[in-house]
Amino acid sequence: MKVNIKYPKTKCAYCGKEFEKKHNRQIYCSKQCSDNARKDKKRIYNSKYYYKNKKRILTTAIGTTTMSPNRNPNADREAEIVQNEIERIGLKLSYF
Repeated sequence: MKVNIKYPKTKCAYCGKEFEKKHNRQIYCSKQCSDNARKDKKRIYNSKYYYKNKKRILTTAIGTTTMSPNRNPNADREAEIVQNEIERIGLKLSYF
């Protein structure tokens, strides 16, 4: 036996329009408001994530114009290039 429950009118959490709930947990008046709210929430999250990790995101790409797949014949120059790349990326190396 199905019981019909009447929920009071509530305001949509996205657009503010009044609507009748179809079930107890409904907070948006339509699928469109639900989708728009999800997109806004994701946009805000991505924006905060980007600004929090901006330096890491922009500088962790490995490889520069000075690094190449071939070894530099000058060992000191090769060590300097590798050290510069390690510092640019921000790696911390520990030696035994």
